[in-house]
This record gives sequence, C-alpha cells and structure tokens, in this order.
Amino acid sequence: MTDYIRAVVQFAEVHAGLVYVLAFMAASFESIAVVGLIVPGSGIIVALGALVPSGAVNFWWLSLWSILGALSGDGVSYWIGYYYRDRLRGVWPFTRHPAVLAHGERFFAKHGGKSVFLSRFVAPVRGGVPLVAGMAGMRPGRFFAVSALSAIGWAPAHILPGALIGAGLTLTSGIAARLLVLVVLLGGILWLAARLTVMALRRGKPLLVTAQQRLNGWAQRNDGWLARELLALLDPAHGEARVLALLGLILVAAAATFFGVLEDVITGDPLVRADTAIFHMLQGLRSEVADRVMVAITELGGGVVAAGVAIGILLWLAWRRAWHAAAYWTAAVGGAYLIGIVIKATLHRPRPAPIYTGWDAFSFPSSHAATSAAIYGFLAVLIARDAQPAWQALTAAAAVLMVALVGISRLYLGVHWFSDVLGGVAFGTAWMALLGIAYVRHNPPRLSGTRLAAIAVAAMATVGAFQIMHRMPTDLQRYAVRPTERKMAADAWWRDGWRSVPLRRVDLAGEREEPLFLQWAGSLDVLRSDLVAAGWRAPTPWSAATALSWLSSPGDPLMLPVLPRLNDGRAPALTLIHAKGSDGRPAARWVLRLWNTDVRLTAPGGSVQPLWAAAITLERFHGRFAPLAVGFERSRVAIPWRLLEHALGAAQRAMRTDDKAGVKVMLAAEPALGLPPDAPQPPKR
Repeated sequence: MTDYIRAVVQFAEVHAGLVYVLAFMAASFESIAVVGLIVPGSGIIVALGALVPSGAVNFWWLSLWSILGALSGDGVSYWIGYYYRDRLRGVWPFTRHPAVLAHGERFFAKHGGKSVFLSRFVAPVRGGVPLVAGMAGMRPGRFFAVSALSAIGWAPAHILPGALIGAGLTLTSGIAARLLVLVVLLGGILWLAARLTVMALRRGKPLLVTAQQRLNGWAQRNDGWLARELLALLDPAHGEARVLALLGLILVAAAATFFGVLEDVITGDPLVRADTAIFHMLQGLRSEVADRVMVAITELGGGVVAAGVAIGILLWLAWRRAWHAAAYWTAAVGGAYLIGIVIKATLHRPRPAPIYTGWDAFSFPSSHAATSAAIYGFLAVLIARDAQPAWQALTAAAAVLMVALVGISRLYLGVHWFSDVLGGVAFGTAWMALLGIAYVRHNPPRLSGTRLAAIAVAAMATVGAFQIMHRMPTDLQRYAVRPTERKMAADAWWRDGWRSVPLRRVDLAGEREEPLFLQWAGSLDVLRSDLVAAGWRAPTPWSAATALSWLSSPGDPLMLPVLPRLNDGRAPALTLIHAKGSDGRPAARWVLRLWNTDVRLTAPGGSVQPLWAAAITLERFHGRFAPLAVGFERSRVAIPWRLLEHALGAAQRAMRTDDKAGVKVMLAAEPALGLPPDAPQPPKR
C-alpha cells in the first residue's frame, strides 16, 4: 500500500501539469451556478495546496491556474445571465433550484457591485451572484475587474492553509504520502456523509409527505391495532406528524441494517471477509501524526466524554424541570450502552487485537459507535424540533459527522472490524429513533436548541481536552500497530499447511475472486530476478502519457500500465507481465500479481522466510471499440505453468490440488529451506 501511496506523490512531482488542470477545473466549476453546489472546489484547492511544501507543485503556478479557473467560472455564469436575462427563471435547472437565483438576488441587492467580490468567499451565493450580475446588466468591464480582484484574493487564501498543512505533514516521504491519502479518504467520506444527510432532509420531504398521506389513508380504511397506531402517529392534524414519520423511516432503515449486519457476522458472509480487507488497508495508512489525531477523536467518542456530555445535558434538563426529556435522555444514553454490552456478551466476537479485558474484549457491536449514534442522534432530535429547516439540516449533518469520525477512528486504530462499527451505528441510530418517536409523540414542551448545543459543545470540549491530555501517552501505546504475522514450520507448510493460506484473492467487498495459484517461500528479490530472466517484465508505470495511451487504438499491450488489484486490503508487492502471442504485436498479456500472506516459515536451522501468494490473469485487447484501447481481464484461464516452471527451475517445486476449493497450487521455495525433494501428495479429504 505504501508503494502506491508514494507513487501518487511522485506522479504529482513529475506530472504537475495535470494538478494545475485539476485546480483550474475545480475553481471554475465551483463558480458556475448550480454546478458549484455539487463540486467542492475550495476543498480541492486546499488539498492541492498541501503539495506545495514538498515541491511537487509550484505555488505561483497553482495560484495562477486557480485564479484563471475562478475567472472562467465567473465569466460563464455572467454571460449566461447577460444573454438570457429573466428568461432564465423558466429554464432548467433554475426551475428546479430557484433558490440559487433568489439568494443571489438578495445578496446583489444588498451589496451592489461589491457583491461580486464578496460572493467569492460565501459558498451559498458564489455561483448565483455572477449570474444575477449579468441579468441585472452590470457592465462587463466593471464585472471582470471586480471578479479578477476577488479571484486574486481567493486563490492564495485557500492555497496557503493547504501549504501550511502540507508543511506540517512533510516529516518523511512515506509518512507524508500516507497522511495525504488518509486525509483525502477521510475528507471524502465526511463530505459525502454530510452532503447525503442534507440532501436526504431537503429532497426527502416530498417523498415523506406522500408516504405519510398514503399510510394515513390506509389506516383510515382499516381497523386494528396497527391502523390505530398509524392514525395516532401520522394524523396531519398532529403537529409532529412529519417528524414522527421521518423518525419512523430512520428506525426501519437502521433496524434493517443492524439485523442484516448481525446475520452476516453470525453466518460469516462476505461482509466478514471484507472486514479483514478493510482492516489491512487502513493499517497500511498508519502514521504517528494520524495516530495522535485518531486517538483524540476516539477519546471524544469514549465513555468518559460521553458521560460528561450526558451529565451536562441531564443537569440542565433537571434545572429546567424538563423531567420528561430527562427520562428519555437517560434511556437513550444508558440503554444504548447496556444493550450493546448484552449483545457483546452474547456473541463473544473477538476484536482484531486483544487490547481490552472483560466484556470490552468482545467486538460486536462497537460501543463507541453505538453510544455516539444514540447520544448525538437524540440530541439532534431535541435541538432540531423547533429550529428552522436550515438549522435542522445543519444539526443533523453535525451529528452524522461526529458519529462518522468516531467510527472511522475505531477502524483506523484497528480495535474494531468494519461490521462492528456499521452494526454499532445502525443499532445506536435505531435505538435513538425508537426513543425519539416515543418522546415526540407526547408533544413535550419546547427546549432551547441553542442552549442544548452550547452545553453539549462545552462539556465535550472541557472533558474531552482533559481526557485527551491525560490519556494520550497510554492510548498511543495501547493502539500501536501490532504485527499480524503467524509462524509455521516449513515442512508443515509443504505437507498440508498450504491449505491454511487463502487460496483465492479477496477484494474489498469480501468476495472471493481469482485463485492464488502460486505460493512462494523465500526472498521477493530472488523471485523477481528469476521471473525477469525468464521473460517476465515490470509493467509500464502510470503517468500522464501512459494513462492517455488507453485512449488510442490497441497497440502493444506491454506498453500499457496495469490496473492495481487489492487482496485482503493489500496492494501487490510485485506485478509483472508477459506477452501472449507469437507475433511482434501480441493482442494479449499475462499479468502476475503477488501479495504478502503474513505467514513466516521457519526452517530446521532456525532461518525464517516470508510466504507470498500470486494470482495470474489474462488481459486481452480488442479494437472494435476504437479509438479506445479496451482490455478485458480474465481470471478463469489455463495457467501458463510452463512459463513458471522455466522461471523457477532452481527452486524446489511441488503441485498441490484442493478439490474443495477447486484450486491447483504450485508450491515453490528456495533450496535453503531444506524441504523434502519429493513430498507426497496428501490424501483427498
């Protein structure tokens, strides 16, 4: 994984031109009306600024292309407004998003020509103001002069913070690369979570109203306990009917997710195999700086901070004599934790690493995730009941981001499987929604959402700061990366131990893919040199030129780069290709990928050798999609054993077959392991 991360940074160093193109496009798209609501241009510019300290990107060129992109985006919006004027109001997408023009018009009416400069720094009106300026007939010369000044100030204001972040991350090339990928991955997940939450709240309301009307109509036409309960919950005359319907929908979705994950954990479905793959992938991104950040986040979701927030809210509710809310708040916090402990004690699922004792030694579901979802979800219900729609969306997004950060920290630190965190979030959300329905249904008195939020933030900041400072040294040792290697005697592997090594590649979704046909015991350098001597070669590295070569008609397959494939969350340690075809321009190639297995073989003399597993696929190229070079990679092919036997002539070899898995495996080892020259095939099971 580290090699691929480092390749990303090296790619930016060698092909910075594409980075500048990305900066231009990000700045441009963010300034275009409606499009800017989707493209996170500012975030992309900040991320690209982090590459400046390493020398991969030049500050001045990045600033110039960002400024030009911002100007072009403003220009597109301005000329559209200038040309169409008021006809835009009846044109899609403004018929679907009228708020874009409404916000821009209010901002332009308030600030006049200055709004073109100010709107650059205000995300909601960034794309709407240039459009409105054109519709209002603002002179082009004046518009572009003000737009240029705003772009000149906007670009450095985003690049410099990114450069400061990058300077702090540039400890070593490996650490900086891992941090860069982790920051991008984390930022993408959090941005997507917040964006989906806001979109679901805004666009789901019409669907929710329709569903509410249909259920209410069904309940009126029928009799029985369920019909009476639905009438009580969904009666349009009930002031909280829409909130109750939303919580009911959340309850159904969260409960279904929890029981689905629980079934996968019990039956060992692909989700459990995906757990291991995701675990290995995230452990490959570990670094000292990120460890400290994730330890701090995980402490914010821990029991001490959760108790501090819970007690702070409970005391305020008691002071206000809001006993009804206090009872439900206590049930939300205490119930999520206690029920989670009962489920853990029932399943007895082990954690990835044995770092806890007692009931906490068990893994499913994650108490951090479940408690955070219950606390911050129910707090969002209390805060958002009497808030404006914009504040409701903001409150929900803040709760989702907090829960997502806590869950990601548990995954990163390697103390929970992915299914633990997913199941914990689903359980905590379902518990929160169930209590929320019971609470809102009785029309409790309104509470001050602002004060509740202030108390929660103050308690979290106070208790969290103390806990982080107090626990950081101990937690860094507790959550340190632990080796996952296991040792096996070489002769035991040679006889039957090879069966304990996965015989098929496992992707990130937990699905078993192509067979791992070769197990190699020995030095990776020795294997590489033997294969290269037999005609295998390293693939063409990825670059701007080689990436664009896929856009041309099929030529020599050996000149095209190879797409990486993960096995159990790990990137290949070795990738080689070999031509298939007798003419000078073969239409196919063999692709060999080899991964680390975490197994170490011990020889009688005490030496230890790593064990590797390899898969081979056949990639064919067809010209009927010209001008594109389209490759079809096939894993169900006849393995070219002769190519391998020729390359591994000096190694000890033996063929094994696992009838249950339907896989034929070649075992190969360096002579130094001293294995029997002719080990018998074990009996079929």
